[in-house]
Amino acid sequence: MKNNIIKPTALALLFFLTYLSAFAQPTTLSTTGVFTNNNGTGMVTFNFRNNNNFPVRITRVEGVTGTAGTNIASIYFKPGAITANPGVISTANGWTEAASESFVGITNNTTTATQIFINNANLIVPANTTYGMVVFAPGQRYFTYTLGSTIISGGGCDMIHGTGISFGNGTPPAAPGIADRAWIGQLTFEPVGAPPAPIPPLANFDFTLGQDTIWENSPRVLVNTSSGNIRNYWDITGFNPTTATGIWNPVAITGTRQCWTLNPGVCGID
Repeated sequence: MKNNIIKPTALALLFFLTYLSAFAQPTTLSTTGVFTNNNGTGMVTFNFRNNNNFPVRITRVEGVTGTAGTNIASIYFKPGAITANPGVISTANGWTEAASESFVGITNNTTTATQIFINNANLIVPANTTYGMVVFAPGQRYFTYTLGSTIISGGGCDMIHGTGISFGNGTPPAAPGIADRAWIGQLTFEPVGAPPAPIPPLANFDFTLGQDTIWENSPRVLVNTSSGNIRNYWDITGFNPTTATGIWNPVAITGTRQCWTLNPGVCGID
């Protein structure tokens, strides 16, 4: 009887291509399901924190306005977190206008349904960095903040609102004049540059069918579906079995790669 098996090398390639595709996908952080449209108008501040080990690019800004017709929206940033009223939103005070675009306002004084303010931004937030942010649009609506602290997370990043962070009202370069005013909107961002090394998959293999492989950039953890045994595959240059826990058994060597397992067995090279 012939077994239809996906070869491990093909599975590895599929995983890598899927990983690349997932890495390139944009992420949208939104406050529309958390805040209500109950106040306005003018600029609003918040913090954006990139927890990833790679930069991200903010590309789109959506918000809510109470002013119909042709308007111009802007987004500003300043390195470091906002912890008090940020003062004037000016170059002299450390702020940079990252993008500004014209949009046609749709009057909305009641719901949190957003519209696109800026669709072609190129605001890059470095790895493991927090920026203070300001979004401005004429007539922009916001939320009278009473929640203490709100963090919206996704894609390895956080959009942070709260006391001492969220200020509203006014038009740059003036300072936002009112405390505890949170932004109603959405930010879309994407990874920048090459993806980091993928996290090894927890893959299921039935070793009784002879389908086994040694993965590079170890360790890789595979689970034998027929016995439940767990095998750990290591690159010989990155693993010292004498310092590892458990009783490790070298069972195969090819080139500079080696397989060690807590359970005796045969590692086939694919």
